Amino acid sequence: MSRARTILDDRTRREFDAPPIFSAVQRRAFFNLPSWALKICKGLYEPHNQVMFALQVGYFRASGRLFEPNKFNTKDIDSVCKILKIKRDDIHNNIYHQNTTYRHIQLILNGFNIFPFTGQVEDICKKEAEHLVKRQIKLHLVFGSLVNFIRERNFEVPTFSVLAGIINQARDEYENQIQNQMGELLTDEFQELLSDF
Repeated sequence: MSRARTILDDRTRREFDAPPIFSAVQRRAFFNLPSWALKICKGLYEPHNQVMFALQVGYFRASGRLFEPNKFNTKDIDSVCKILKIKRDDIHNNIYHQNTTYRHIQLILNGFNIFPFTGQVEDICKKEAEHLVKRQIKLHLVFGSLVNFIRERNFEVPTFSVLAGIINQARDEYENQIQNQMGELLTDEFQELLSDF
């Protein structure tokens, strides 16, 4: 099991795991759905599913991330209701069912041509984390570089805890590798020489 290290401070970690905070202008830009997403959205029967889907699309456009519905910002819900001409009182993000959320996530990833963060994608990211850690850069810089690497390759950006686990594992493996190399170099003769000093 990898040793937990501080990668981001608490405030930055909470910001990463929360939907972006938009200005009014940004809301209009990010929640103005691309044509493929608008078609899907209009085809959804339940008004709350339309709003939740539009919110996920907007957040994904801004951050490359998908978020739990209970983290959606109230102002964003209000804004999307106005854009879609849906009565705000009909919208409750606690009735956005998990199966529906999962289907919407698949539609969003496909619509943006993004590879989900599973299997081969995760393995590629682990190798990149290993490469970054070996360059001896600070862990918060490894985190930022890894997020950039993921977005540049059209991969889904996972949660902070997933990325932190990958970085901590890469760091543990690198430290173990160094210790093993040092153990091989420290022959009995060399240890005796060192003890003379």
